[in-house]
Amino acid sequence: MLKRPRREFFQVLSLSGGGYKGVYSLSALKSLEDAKHSLLDGSKGEGLRLPIQECCDAFLGTSVGAIIATGLAIGKSPADLLEIFLKEGSEIFPGEAGIGIGKARYSTKAIEKIIREIMGDRTFQDVEKPCFVSTVDAETGMPLLVGGWKGADIHFANTPIWEAVLASVSAPTYFPFRRFEFPLGDNENPDSNGWLVDGGLSANAPELIALSDLSKNFAVPLDNFFVLSIGTTSTLTKLDGPRIGRSKTKVWTDLLKPSLHWKSLKHFCLEAYIKALNHPTQGRRWGAIAWFVNGRTSLIELILKSQENAAVRVCGSIVPSEQYIRLDTHLPYEDRIELDDPRKHSALVKLGEKVVENELSPSSNVSHRIALFTGRRFNSHSAVVETLSLGN
Repeated sequence: MLKRPRREFFQVLSLSGGGYKGVYSLSALKSLEDAKHSLLDGSKGEGLRLPIQECCDAFLGTSVGAIIATGLAIGKSPADLLEIFLKEGSEIFPGEAGIGIGKARYSTKAIEKIIREIMGDRTFQDVEKPCFVSTVDAETGMPLLVGGWKGADIHFANTPIWEAVLASVSAPTYFPFRRFEFPLGDNENPDSNGWLVDGGLSANAPELIALSDLSKNFAVPLDNFFVLSIGTTSTLTKLDGPRIGRSKTKVWTDLLKPSLHWKSLKHFCLEAYIKALNHPTQGRRWGAIAWFVNGRTSLIELILKSQENAAVRVCGSIVPSEQYIRLDTHLPYEDRIELDDPRKHSALVKLGEKVVENELSPSSNVSHRIALFTGRRFNSHSAVVETLSLGN
């Protein structure tokens, strides 16, 4: 068991999954670091840069959130990681990808290369603060938290970070399953052969599944946790489209617009058919193909969204409300961003900046909690937060 940090709360940064939309999370973190602020006691520090790592006692991540969490844990800044995502996004999600019927849409070659370049040969024993990533055993259905910290005597502490992260990002239909070589004695389930998939299937917002482990390892009561949870934007899936002022001809004309990914007439026709099945006006009649193929309305995304919402809701009730912050942006259906679309990088960056700007404004009921989490008073925020302490 590790010695508890000196600060009043045990502060956790939790990062959700969402593919390339992790750019949104990184933009929000970078904006939070760059925001002008001063120390809570009013002393020097105006404009002082705020490394997010200084505010956190533990890092949690799922899928793309696992890349960000582990990157921060080894000392990378949000700006460093954002630059990598913006530069390499089209390599991970190339425009000529398939539609994921017979095999995964994308190879893991590019994303594995990037993850290994970021993490090197580090294991979780090389990180100073606890860091965990979530994944799921594809054979047993058991959720797994893989991670550790320097000196930790727990399962997976000696695991290479890049291997755990690659397992966490293996989203079904997008990337192939990942065969994970369990360190000797670390496999608690002898029936498992180590086939792991994206942790988003069980914990797209990983804070809920991780809090019990952190509470046990650090002897921290649940009401002593302070959680900053960051999403990757969310979109309402429409099952009923507009019925007024839109003819059937117009609907089918929209559906048959050429796709960026089609490589042959056969491919084009198949994709047009799938889009037709997935169109909101057909939602009530979806079958297996319609649910699974189109990323905008797929069963996979619905699973990720529904259990993420459940985790956020439950975590917000078991942790005192003043000690739980969730930053996310809800987009209308018409402005949705798919998790494999690097072309939307500018929109994601702006959305990340905007959510922080909004939440740090004097009118926000979250700004005082962010100030308490960071130990800083932001210039746009005038509330007195020193009085917010455990037991008050």
